[in-house]
Amino acid sequence: MPSEREYEQVLQKEPANGDAFVALRKAYRESNRFDKLVTLYETRAQAIEDQAKAAELFYLAAEVRLDI
Repeated sequence: MPSEREYEQVLQKEPANGDAFVALRKAYRESNRFDKLVTLYETRAQAIEDQAKAAELFYLAAEVRLDI
């Protein structure tokens, strides 16, 4: 299983990568790194083509920001 750093590198090259997104989302949530979680949501939202899913990710990012 790749490390967190390896997943971050994958996302830098391929921001729409689903496996890296899921792994990092779990890691950031579990470790309460909400600033990184917000960045992850926003980066993924900008990278995917599905506008409805992108809007949902921006919404989740905004919710996390309000809770910080």
